[in-house]
Amino acid sequence: MRVHANNYLLHVIVLLGALLTYPVSSFSSSTLVRLHHNQQSDRRVSQKIYVTKSYDSASSSSSQKGFFWEFQGYPCYAEVVQPFSSTNNSPWNSVLSALSTTSNFATSSKPTVILVHGFGCSTVYWRETKRYLSEAGYTIHALDLLGQGRSFKAGRSSSPPIEYSINLWGQMVDEYARRYIKRDDVVLVGNSLGSLVTLAAATGDWYDAFPEAGEKPYLPSKVQGLCFYNCGVGLNTRNVLKTVPEGFVRTILSLLFDLFDTLIFANKPLLTYLVDNQITKDALRNALTALYACADNPASRVNDELVDSFADPVINDDTEKVVEVISQIYLNDAGKTPMEFHEMYFSGKATSKEETNDDMSSSPFLPLTTNFSMGKRLTRSTQPLPIHLIWGDRDSVTPLTGDVGKFYTQLATSDTTSGDLVDVSMQVIRAGHIPFDERPECNEGLIEWLEQLQQPEKAKYQDQTTTPSSSRWPFGATAQ
Repeated sequence: MRVHANNYLLHVIVLLGALLTYPVSSFSSSTLVRLHHNQQSDRRVSQKIYVTKSYDSASSSSSQKGFFWEFQGYPCYAEVVQPFSSTNNSPWNSVLSALSTTSNFATSSKPTVILVHGFGCSTVYWRETKRYLSEAGYTIHALDLLGQGRSFKAGRSSSPPIEYSINLWGQMVDEYARRYIKRDDVVLVGNSLGSLVTLAAATGDWYDAFPEAGEKPYLPSKVQGLCFYNCGVGLNTRNVLKTVPEGFVRTILSLLFDLFDTLIFANKPLLTYLVDNQITKDALRNALTALYACADNPASRVNDELVDSFADPVINDDTEKVVEVISQIYLNDAGKTPMEFHEMYFSGKATSKEETNDDMSSSPFLPLTTNFSMGKRLTRSTQPLPIHLIWGDRDSVTPLTGDVGKFYTQLATSDTTSGDLVDVSMQVIRAGHIPFDERPECNEGLIEWLEQLQQPEKAKYQDQTTTPSSSRWPFGATAQ
């Protein structure tokens, strides 16, 4: 395994500035690949919903609402985007009416889509994905995870105290869906770290970590599919150690991680200095432009809207809160890798409660099969869970040649399911870590996959980075 130290540092530089992004409201089929297999004030709030803005784009067919809802006692930001129907062309009067409208789409054949951002990002960088989906007739919910974007930045000193984890955010996504999405067909879409959050929400994995939550997970029985844009390895980079065999190399890497974390992420005075003095709009623009290098015109994609959404909260917000969230995310337990999620929930090794004589410890899959209705779906091999990946081959943060990329590529090119209870498809394109905004055309792949979830299988796998003539996407034709 190769650890790209320079890429890791680039990630740190970008995400230090990106951690508290500020949502800005704006909007401006290729061959499907198939496989068998503001910030709020410091005070805590008691109301459930806070209207923050109303947005109806004259240049778009969609209607978008932003609002605050309460999770764990803290206000969190979300957006609802719906097609702007000719039969309902009056602006929404309130966010509450928008939310209630979502339940009225229960008869629609199109599933509701939830967008979950990656580390340090927010609803802003989904701008093109929201536009593509809404114009295709989909209702979209985009969330800012607690501690990021416009959502409240709680920490260990908050009341109640917050420990950030993949499972905390998985619970958050599940709770949001329980309150605001009254449908039985939901698709979760995640980027990078957000992909792990969707896995935690779709499987109900978070429930074991928070048994005091009371109600059992809501989403496992509702999820119709998952889509990952450049899936991450965990809450932080420490999960790469799980992919290294025991021995000298792993020991050295672990020591290097310990040293790096001690010098930077456990060093709050240094983090405070970096946030207060080194994060500028120019620095962020340069770093983001490097991440958007495969765009036809990177400078036009990394516009003021995008840069401001990354920079403003870092520059203007309470430094202590910014530092707390950054430090926790890089130092807390990294959670499960995608490979561990698949082994635990999608490997086909699940057994019934009777088969294990009620021994809950004999099968890691058992909590899912006994507690949640998704267990019934997952144990029916004729209806595997569809998982689609769209991956930029020039990604320096989660490279396709890394362990997660190799894992999903292997699934996408395998001739057999090997007993897996998932139906994986994959598209590899000429792009970096944020393909859906860097190369907006790739959102066509998401839409085509959504449209064909119930259709007969197509090709298993396609690399679209060097064969633009085989696709309506121009990837490879202009990128160098």
